[in-house]
This record gives sequence, structure tokens and C-alpha cells, in this order.
Amino acid sequence: MMRPWLFFKGIKMKKTAPFKLAIAPKLTFFNSQLSDLNMLRMQVNRSKGLATYLAQSQKAQRSLTALNSTLSIMSFSIYMVRLMNNLSLLALMLSEEEQKSRKLRGTLYLNLFNDSLWSIVNLTQCFWLSFRNSKAAGLQGMQLEVIAQLIDLLVMLIRYQQEKEEYELKYMQANSIERNHLQMDRFYKEMHFIRSILTSLSIVTVISVFAFSVASVSISPIISPIILLNSLSKLFIDNEKEKYLLHQMSYRLTEEQLLNKERALRRKYFTALNQIILYNVLLPIGLFTLIITPIPLAILISLSMLLTHLLTQRLIEAHYKPIANENNEGIDIESRLTV
Repeated sequence: MMRPWLFFKGIKMKKTAPFKLAIAPKLTFFNSQLSDLNMLRMQVNRSKGLATYLAQSQKAQRSLTALNSTLSIMSFSIYMVRLMNNLSLLALMLSEEEQKSRKLRGTLYLNLFNDSLWSIVNLTQCFWLSFRNSKAAGLQGMQLEVIAQLIDLLVMLIRYQQEKEEYELKYMQANSIERNHLQMDRFYKEMHFIRSILTSLSIVTVISVFAFSVASVSISPIISPIILLNSLSKLFIDNEKEKYLLHQMSYRLTEEQLLNKERALRRKYFTALNQIILYNVLLPIGLFTLIITPIPLAILISLSMLLTHLLTQRLIEAHYKPIANENNEGIDIESRLTV
């Protein structure tokens, strides 16, 4: 009779590598979808808070209990699902010893810590430390969130230091052309790091003032402009990087190809700007009308804004569509520079 461990050892030798090749990209893609869903949840939650604040002066208000419950459950369940997904990815990498695999494992360890932290915090806020139970419990939940935000800042600093060490190692091994590209890439990464740090510190400060009762402030009307400014600055930095890369590769392109790349860059910029307006302006207005107006009118206003957003997107695509004889509509400048 074959021993069980020999049986599984044989399966490992024959099946593990193809299985990893098949399942790892799917898990990574699922992770990205969960992250996008979590970003959407946070956008809706912030917009709801701003809409609720703006509707305070109105006599007739509609309760958003169903939306609040849904967002509360999503707040911890998304992190839990992503935690399980990252554990699966980590299990696939444990047998690999390559440098790249070790780097990915380090990133996964930080992601696992982040998912575990926010799963616990959001679960606690949902069921125990909630304003639904009492004001004191809600304030304790906010204080717990402040601690988690500070830990997030620490993790952000750790990631920054790791990327800096990796950059210095690559820089020492690179030639002059590669060094120029690495310096440019590092500059824009540092710009994003400064943007993220300033945004996180601003949000932590606002929540701390509320949670520890230093002063009586309303969080939503302060945090919403901070998030809007963060989104716009991210868009600006990314756009400046793309413009710089396009300038660097312009000598390799024909006049027609360069024009198409410029049009693609503008299309990408205005599409992202249209999304920012949707999440930071139209969504709060839609939720505000849902709170204070009859359902039919709220649906009509929301549909009108959605159609405006879609029409704007179509106009952007039509105005900046590529000219003839250019097969590649996308803009993948950085990959072409590094060839």
C-alpha cells in the first residue's frame, strides 16, 4: 500500500507547476477586482456621509438604513475575502526561492497584515463599536480606526523604504540610459508617496479631532475635499509622467504616431477626470436627492446625471479618437522605453 505522503509528493512533482501557472494569475486578477470594489465602497460611504451632512437642515429626510447596513457588512467581508485570496497566493509561492518570489512574498505579507487589521477594525465597528449602540461606543470605534490609520502610515513608510533600497540596488547595476529612466520613475514615485502621506495625515488628524473629542467637528465636509484634492493631484502626477515619457520616445515615432499617442494621452486624462467628477460630485448629489426628495424625482435626477456622465465619456472618446493607420490605440509608453 502506497504511503499517503508519497502519493501527494508525486502529485506535487507532476501537477504543481502547471497548476500554479493556471491559478496564480486568476487569484491576482480577483485581488484587483476586490480592491476596485473596496474603493467603490469607500467612495459611496464618503458620498453618503457628505449627502447626510448636507441634508441635515431639511425637515423631510429618508433613512438610508439599508445602504448603511450593506456598506457595513462589505467593509469587513471584502477584506476577509481578500485575506483568504492572499493566503492562497502565498501558499503557491512558499516553495519558490527565486529573488522575485521572495520580493512578492514580502509584499504579500504586508497585504495580509493590512487585510487582517482592517477586517478586525471594520468587523468591530460594524457589530460592537458603532454609533447605533451608543455615542460612547461609536467614539471608541473611531479611536480604534485612528490607531489603524496610524499603523497604515507605518506600513506605508516600510513599503517606501523597501522600494528605496530596491531602487538603489537597481541603480548601481544599471547603465547610464537605464539610470536616467530609473531616476525619472523614482521621482514620480516619491511624488505619489508625498501625496499619499499628506492625504493620510490630513484624514487621521480630522478623525482624531472628532474621535478624541478635542473639538466638535463634522468629518464629511472636511474629508471630502481632501479626497477630491488627492484624486486630482494623483491624476496630475500621472499625466505629467506620461507626458515626460512621451517626450522621451517622440524621436522614435512618426508625426502621425506621435499625434495618436498625444490624443490617447488626452483621452486617458479626461476619462480619469470624468470618473473623479462622477465619484466626488455627482454621486454625493445623487444620494442627497435620494434623502430629501421623493423616490421618482431622485431616480430621475440620478439618471440624468448618469446620462450626462456617459455622454461626456462618449464625447471624450469621439473627440480624441486615433487618426487612421494607427492600429494601437492604447498608450504603453513606459514599456516601449524600457525595451
